[in-house]
Amino acid sequence: MRYRVREFTQLYSFVFCALALTVLFSCRSTKSAEEQLADTDLTKDPPKQTLFLTGTKPIEQVTNTNALQFTIERVESNDYPKEIRLFARVFDSTGNFITNLAPPVRGSQEYWKKLTETVAVNQKRRKRTIDIKDFTVREYGASDSIPYAINLLIDYSGSMNGVMDILHDGAEMFIGLKQRQDQIAITSFNKAFAVKVPFAADKSYLTDRFRRVKQNDFGSYSAMYDALLKSIRMFDSLPQEMPRNIIMFSDGDDNFSTTKAREVYLAAKEHNVHIFSVGFGYTHDDVLQFIAEQTGGKYYQVFTKQALRNVFLEIYQSLRNYYLVTYKPPVFAGEHKIELDLQINASDTLKAYGAYSTADIDITSNPSDSFKKLITFEYNKSTLRPESESIIEELVDQLMSPKNENVWLEVQGHTDSTGGVEYNQRLSEARAQAVVNALIQRGIDTKRLVARGMGMMYPLKPNDTEENRALNRRTEFRVLRK
Repeated sequence: MRYRVREFTQLYSFVFCALALTVLFSCRSTKSAEEQLADTDLTKDPPKQTLFLTGTKPIEQVTNTNALQFTIERVESNDYPKEIRLFARVFDSTGNFITNLAPPVRGSQEYWKKLTETVAVNQKRRKRTIDIKDFTVREYGASDSIPYAINLLIDYSGSMNGVMDILHDGAEMFIGLKQRQDQIAITSFNKAFAVKVPFAADKSYLTDRFRRVKQNDFGSYSAMYDALLKSIRMFDSLPQEMPRNIIMFSDGDDNFSTTKAREVYLAAKEHNVHIFSVGFGYTHDDVLQFIAEQTGGKYYQVFTKQALRNVFLEIYQSLRNYYLVTYKPPVFAGEHKIELDLQINASDTLKAYGAYSTADIDITSNPSDSFKKLITFEYNKSTLRPESESIIEELVDQLMSPKNENVWLEVQGHTDSTGGVEYNQRLSEARAQAVVNALIQRGIDTKRLVARGMGMMYPLKPNDTEENRALNRRTEFRVLRK
């Protein structure tokens, strides 16, 4: 009997706690969304202090130019090697975007003094810095009235249960911030993806429809990568020239997707979509930050409702106010480091830094992906041709990059169909080994490389013309480990 009483007492305590928690999470504040955003913490930890853009100020009103901050917020390399686009911002210590520094607001780009790119940036290799002589700077502001397409993607999985009211209020607040020409959609995900509000420009329609459906589609699992991929494809219905952005609210947890991070990255690049990720409280920062950085967006971590409001204002400010720097880059497969100099007066030079990669092996690669450039050989030979030198050098720089230091490569040698099977097998092995030897001579650890002859069994092209046979006399690369 003593044990039965104890079991009953424990059961009673459990039920009481469950009911108390239910009441706690069921209670809705009578305050407005604006008031809730101002005073409710998402965690007991003190909020992080982050500088957000709050307004604009012309350069003529700045008294201390040395205190200005100059950053490259985003690098777009989609059109490489034709063009690189840098999105730069200049702001003061109170969050004002500094205007009147470039055409068309200013008559010239006299303040923008120097732009350089450094390639082969690994410390173990020689560096090469190139001065970009011909670059243009264009100032953009709210008066440009560019129509934006923005998809608000909200995590409706179980791990976000405690902050759903905040997300709902935040979504309505974001609708309230939109400009007349913008199109906004609202979507959600758990293990399934749902379109709550399709793309629309009318604020009243957006708000009314969202209020009717915002309580639907909650679930336990999270398929974040699947949802991102579907959100990206939603932009296909809109004009291609509209800047496309996803703002995703999530803790970064994914336990149900069949889509991989690389697929999201490639789709975002193909559709020119930038993803801003907003994390609440304790999150998978590395995942959310990676998604934002790889797609040209930005990652924010939010601890209070007021910070959420600041993030929304920041995103809209950053979309509207920036300096666009465009130039033709040097052609190099690997890491590119950018340095941009802004000199407002003789004594104050501000520097901003950026980077992008044109590496054929990169951090989003799956083990089955390969370095895409081929090294071709002359008929019946396994010696490297002079034109292969640049490809070898680029590959060495990528393998020596810190992000690829754990990559192991298989070098696969191939032949055309001329000659016997056994002879071509030996020839393909010699070609693979020639490339491996060249990489080892340049400092790549031999344990990271495997030479493998593929013979004549895997032609790249039909062996029906001399041009095709020349392409089949090649080596290819496969990533074994990363």
